[in-house]
Amino acid sequence: MFTGQPGVWPLPWAYLRHVITIPGFGTITLAKVTIKHEDPHEKTKAPKKTTVTLTMVDLKLGCFVDGNLSMGNGSTNGGPDG
Repeated sequence: MFTGQPGVWPLPWAYLRHVITIPGFGTITLAKVTIKHEDPHEKTKAPKKTTVTLTMVDLKLGCFVDGNLSMGNGSTNGGPDG
C-alpha cells in the first residue's frame, strides 16, 4: 500500500519521480528528455544547433544481463533540414 510519501513503498524497489530502481534488475527511467547544444556561435557562444531527444522508456540493466535498452525514441534539432 502506498504511504503517501515519495519513494516509500513496502515493495522491494524504490522510485524517485520518474526513475524506478529494482535491486537485482536495474533502473527504469520514464519520459527522459535530453538536450544537446552544438556548434556555438563564435561571438555570442549561443548554440547554432540544439537537439532535443525524448525517450519514453530507458532501461539500464544491472542483473545477470548487463546493458541498456531504450524504447519510444524521437529527436529533432528544430531546424528546417531535420
